[in-house]
Amino acid sequence: MKAEAAQDSEPGGSAWAGAETLWVASLALVIIVPGYQFGPAIIRLFGRGGLTETVEWLIYMLVLVGLPIGAFIVMRLRSARLQTAVKAALLMVVAAEAVVYLARSQWSAVGAALVLAIVTVAFVARVHDADASGPSTLRNLQSWAVPVLVGTAAWMSAGTLVSWSDATSWYLASAGRIAVFAASFAVSILAVRATFHATPAPGAASATAKVLTFLGAGLLLALSFRTNPVLELYHWQAYVGPMQEVRQGGWLLWDAPAQYGVLAILIPTLFPGNAWQSFYLFQAVCNAIAALLMFWALGGTRASISRIILATAVTATTLFFRPRSETLLIAGQMTPSGGPVRFIWPFVMLAFLFSHYSKATDRSVRDDRSSRQFELRGHLIWLASLSWSVEAGIYCSAVWFPAYVLHLLTRAAAARRSGGNRSDVARLVMRSVALPVGALVALVGMVSLFYRMVLGHFPDWGSYFEYALLYSGGFRALPIDPSGSIWFLLIIFLSVSTAAVIYVFRDSGHPRAMVLAGAWGGVWAISSYFVSRSHAANLLSIATFLVFAAAITLRVIADQPPETWHGLLRAAFVPMFVAPVALTVAHPAFVSEITKPQLSYGSFTEQIPLMESSLNQLLIEAGAKPSDPVVRIGDARLMLPAWRPRDSRGRKVVSPYSWLPKQYEIIGTLPADRRQKYIDRMARHLHLSGWLVHSKAGGIPDFDKQLSDIQRTHVETKRFENEDWIVSWYQIKR
Repeated sequence: MKAEAAQDSEPGGSAWAGAETLWVASLALVIIVPGYQFGPAIIRLFGRGGLTETVEWLIYMLVLVGLPIGAFIVMRLRSARLQTAVKAALLMVVAAEAVVYLARSQWSAVGAALVLAIVTVAFVARVHDADASGPSTLRNLQSWAVPVLVGTAAWMSAGTLVSWSDATSWYLASAGRIAVFAASFAVSILAVRATFHATPAPGAASATAKVLTFLGAGLLLALSFRTNPVLELYHWQAYVGPMQEVRQGGWLLWDAPAQYGVLAILIPTLFPGNAWQSFYLFQAVCNAIAALLMFWALGGTRASISRIILATAVTATTLFFRPRSETLLIAGQMTPSGGPVRFIWPFVMLAFLFSHYSKATDRSVRDDRSSRQFELRGHLIWLASLSWSVEAGIYCSAVWFPAYVLHLLTRAAAARRSGGNRSDVARLVMRSVALPVGALVALVGMVSLFYRMVLGHFPDWGSYFEYALLYSGGFRALPIDPSGSIWFLLIIFLSVSTAAVIYVFRDSGHPRAMVLAGAWGGVWAISSYFVSRSHAANLLSIATFLVFAAAITLRVIADQPPETWHGLLRAAFVPMFVAPVALTVAHPAFVSEITKPQLSYGSFTEQIPLMESSLNQLLIEAGAKPSDPVVRIGDARLMLPAWRPRDSRGRKVVSPYSWLPKQYEIIGTLPADRRQKYIDRMARHLHLSGWLVHSKAGGIPDFDKQLSDIQRTHVETKRFENEDWIVSWYQIKR
């Protein structure tokens, strides 16, 4: 890459040279913090309720709009003195907020974070200073102040991942935890330092590094295909249920509702085995892809041993484990909706952008053929994400289109420089804008035509959007804890924002700008998963992409000429790498979790829980068989667990068929009119009768209303009950 001069490029520059770049983070916090504090009151002035969820979504959207616009205004101020004054004012506002935050914090946590920050700054924030001749950096206390403050904030934010306790006291509770933390800290420091030093190409790596790379990748693949414990009935059923319905003849986008998309359900039905086994393989492949991408982004394929170890540890802990409480550590595969099955496409798109950046030269950026190839490949990834699910399409779009807009601006500027007139430039831009629109129209048209030819009607496109709309409307929402794990997310978002703003406004045509813009958009978009339901577990689910984006950002700035503010990002990212590793490996349940015996592919469904004995006995007395269609409604509308009788090979038997959309919760949470459509369509299409199971003790509040929906297409002809359960045969009406 071409070396570029910057106003603060001298290593060890003034304190202001480092502090000045904090204005980007300050601008974001000026939008977020006051908005969260005063948003409800402002909304009430306009006659609205000022609900917490409303405020959170409002602030979330304001960041998307306000941060780029605000950054543009500041960077385009003609007066250097005025620009400096605006930046200083932003820093003062955030400094006041920091004082308030510190006053409410535990001083033990502040002290521990300060000590860790000093060590971090000494080893990674001033990498280039340590190599230069001249006065000792210890004498230049002024240049330490800002990095230490940033590092302190980052360490306190990283501590919020310990959601069940004070992080300081939790880590200091035993010598083992202290040792794990210290080891993670040391490896992270060495790896970040190695990232900012020239290292040999992967082909020139030592034999030890090559072996470690092979072992690291092998470990991640083994964790991807782990069989025990991975299966959890409630969370898996949202995928397995629609898969079973498709296999028995249902159609997605018509009578087989799917909460998590189209290809995310359709593809695993093509895998071998029963639905549970097929989904296991599908999730394992998605995990393996995400794991290898994270391993690569974090430097696992480089020659540095510390980077290989960190890449393996960070990927393994963030992707495959979820520390939920002091005693509970679950496998990431147990909650597929919080893993790569849901989030795979922003990983793929950001990796594509970084790969393009790594290969690009000034000549290739201006080359029309390479530009067309870049656009075509990017749009193919984008279309695949849209076909996967509406959420995947949103996340991937947020990575792709900021980069694509910069790409179009670069092409337009190049056309003008080469002598093209305005009409030529306009045609170029219009073709590039029409490409994604035309591709989307073509995709929708082909799917619609296929449904029309095969089924005699067009697909119900409302089913593609309805679950995203349901959750964005506040369904199952939880408010954000202002002192909780939101700060882990914010530190990464603010750091990525800083790099993106500086390099985009410095040279928007450089490929690095596209990567950083894509990383920024991806982090913003995937944060919606936490905004919609602000549980610590949701933050752990998106931590994989947050760390991935942080690693990509570090690698981009490591390729650039050294600048003072680079040290601030290094000081901010080190805690983000250390925290998930230390939290998982130091967890009391970690050893028992990773040493559990694995099951064969054919027997891993033994993890499915057995049916309640009283229900199992009642079904047998009613004459029901595992091969009969069955629906369980009520008590959270779960799928039916495994039957207690075993087949001839001693394996659990799970009913694979249903006469209503499966599991019933998929439609039970929808509005009544949409629920009725699915019931009516499935009755007309598959024309099935079957058993209805309902608990007397754990019924849903609107059970009578939902039962009346079913009785429009089916009639109860047999009924059996005991003190706990009601089992009825519902015959379809002729």
